Amino acid sequence: MSPERSPPDVEIVFTGDDAFVVFNGVRIAKRGYPKTPQAGTWVSLEPGWRVFGGGTKDDLVIQHKRGARPLTPAGFVVKDGSG
Repeated sequence: MSPERSPPDVEIVFTGDDAFVVFNGVRIAKRGYPKTPQAGTWVSLEPGWRVFGGGTKDDLVIQHKRGARPLTPAGFVVKDGSG
């Protein structure tokens, strides 16, 4: 029997003109600036992480190539990016 794991801490943090997805205290993605090719997307800041969805945490899909996180906060979908 495996020990219970707490859900990861995931939030969107706004700092001035920037928005970041923070996963367990690490900034994993930054929102692209308007009028750039990255506008409306999340730009990965950490290797192996991909973030999709809108600008609210209820819209986020977070992938990590090392495998799925089994427990997530309500409103989040974390998928295994290996397939």
